[in-house]
Amino acid sequence: LTLVINRSKHKSDYKIAEGVIDKWKEITFDKGFGRNINTTANKENYEKQGRLGIGDIRRTTPEQGNNALGAVAYLSDPDKYEQSLLVKPRGRKTFYKGDYQHHGRPIPDTEENRRIKEWDAQTALAKLEEEIWFKKL
Repeated sequence: LTLVINRSKHKSDYKIAEGVIDKWKEITFDKGFGRNINTTANKENYEKQGRLGIGDIRRTTPEQGNNALGAVAYLSDPDKYEQSLLVKPRGRKTFYKGDYQHHGRPIPDTEENRRIKEWDAQTALAKLEEEIWFKKL
């Protein structure tokens, strides 16, 4: 999961990540797992390597922006085995990974499909900001 947060509204990327992990554990009934890499030590290490792309990324520092894009590419790499679903829930059907190839059939014009098409990062952030647990961070 990659989040882009408005720093003027939310100060602690570490606490936000912890909140997301806690919510994921709640949703998965404590079966889910999350790893928060937004520690001061990790950020200092990435900065020494010239790879800082997490935390407070400033638009005045283009290399940090490029590093952030590199981090997103790494996190969203569909070929990484350890990011795929490794456990099949009992009595449930699952897919190996979330790749969907559109087959050219028309998508029905339903309320749900219109809502999905309109969903973007801004909508996602607005929904996240409505969450009580997120406001507490």
